[in-house]
Amino acid sequence: MYFITYVSDVEHIIVLGILALLFISGVRKREDSCTNRLALDLSVTTALKGVACIFILMGHYETIMHSRGYSNVRSIGWLIWLTSANIALFWFMFISGYGLTKSNKKVCINNVCSRLAKVYLPLLYIGTVSILFYVVLPAPYSHDDLNRYMIPIQIQQLGTFDISCLYSIVYKALGLGDWYVMCIIVFYMLFYISDFISGKTKLSITLVLGTTLLLYFIFAYIFIDAQHAHYFRYPWVFFAGHVLARWESLSKNRMLRYMLALLPFISIMITDGKYMWLSFFIAYSTLVCIMKLNTKYTYSGRSLAFLGIVSYFFYLVHQRISWVALYYGHIFDLSVWIISTIIISYSLMYIYKRIFE
Repeated sequence: MYFITYVSDVEHIIVLGILALLFISGVRKREDSCTNRLALDLSVTTALKGVACIFILMGHYETIMHSRGYSNVRSIGWLIWLTSANIALFWFMFISGYGLTKSNKKVCINNVCSRLAKVYLPLLYIGTVSILFYVVLPAPYSHDDLNRYMIPIQIQQLGTFDISCLYSIVYKALGLGDWYVMCIIVFYMLFYISDFISGKTKLSITLVLGTTLLLYFIFAYIFIDAQHAHYFRYPWVFFAGHVLARWESLSKNRMLRYMLALLPFISIMITDGKYMWLSFFIAYSTLVCIMKLNTKYTYSGRSLAFLGIVSYFFYLVHQRISWVALYYGHIFDLSVWIISTIIISYSLMYIYKRIFE
């Protein structure tokens, strides 16, 4: 039995209610016929990405509340802390694998570079902007705040600049410590390599990609510590997106298809505990239900579509810039963090597109 213990729990309930209302109100019956058993239109994935970026922020908010001792066991916030970010990351990784498989673009150096640039250049842009922002900020109020409030250490390093800190500052500006983006880049590269091998050997892309990801998973599990478990936790989620994208064209052996689709659960048996199982179950079952409904219904709402469009910049900005700004303004409110992040992420995305695209 979960109960409400402090004010942010009410905010969580309101935010979840608004997201559900926006999603449901945007559902429309399909005008075209869909013969596939499962479908995931671009409009639906965009809306899901909009929901997912809010989920990530909510999870990080509760991580901060937990570190400050404000998140009680069995509160709504505690449940959000355990699940929401994991659900969102599952959706993002799944959609990446699904979308890349459905794109059907020919593997050539221009397409590969273009795809990777769309992932990395915004990270580099936001990383650089964040460092420029940190230059004008005073040092954090206390050393403990760095961990308790998830404040980047580079702010302190810039305030008391020493040449020995240069590596950390440049590392932050380049975004090399962002595990999510690095995972996406690695998975994209493995997909393109697999697609190239598949084209040359006439082997199934699913077989080649599964083998490539298995080799990566073994390497990552052996050589990457548990603190960075994301690197070996999510390759099979990416693969599950690929499998469901090719569901109709895969082997008619139903058992084989289900085994391939359920690989994410098999992998977390090795790497994680019951709460990650719960998160993956909620994320996957929700996706499958939506894919089933998408064969008869589609999504046409504008609000979540807008959030989905800015979702990548939202993710890049929410901790690096907007949370830091709120910390210095002594504002620790969930709703304010969401609204300020939407405004900042859209503004920076607009500038980026005007300059670089």
